[in-house]
Amino acid sequence: MTGRVLLVALGAVGALLGLALAAVGVVLLVLTGRDNTFGGGEATLATERYALVTEAAGLGGGGIDATVRVRVRSTAGGPVFVGVAPVADVDRYLSGTAYDEMVDVRLSPLRATLVPSDGTRAPVPPADGPRWTVSASGPGEQTLDVPVRAGGQRLVVMNAAGGAGVDVTAALSVRAPFLRRLGLGLLVAGAVVAPVAGVLLAAGVRRVLRSRPPRLEPE
Repeated sequence: MTGRVLLVALGAVGALLGLALAAVGVVLLVLTGRDNTFGGGEATLATERYALVTEAAGLGGGGIDATVRVRVRSTAGGPVFVGVAPVADVDRYLSGTAYDEMVDVRLSPLRATLVPSDGTRAPVPPADGPRWTVSASGPGEQTLDVPVRAGGQRLVVMNAAGGAGVDVTAALSVRAPFLRRLGLGLLVAGAVVAPVAGVLLAAGVRRVLRSRPPRLEPE
């Protein structure tokens, strides 16, 4: 009896596991699409302060095969600046100035909670600021492709001249080829595990049914 019950239990658990693996794989494939990218929905971000800044760990966590694409344009059509630099450099550049930190960032569409940081000093124009890892500046849409790297980076959005009052339309997307590969792997694993588990479950059920004593017909 124990063997039959074990077959049924293994089959049922395996079937659920296979279906779960396949479902997660499908979700990852749908999220990343054919270009391995998710996110990218636009939203308007605005502050009366000098800058919009991601939280310190926003672009950290090295060892990940991923690239963050940032697209920004001024809603008024003026020149805008977007740049990425190490945390310490950005903190030093914005020390004593008023800016908004973006926390709880969501990608599609872009959403963030703005946490104000007060100050009285006006920053120098960002082009004269820290040594940016990568940056773009000018009228129209500005685009950055930023590899995810260790050490922690901050993304900074400002007016190109460094003045207060930032009002932009922005979008963040992440290109992560490893997620599509992971999705394909999970889908294949689920497609293998589920049928095998189904065979075990069917075999266990047949054994249980055969082991039942025959029903006695009334005389």
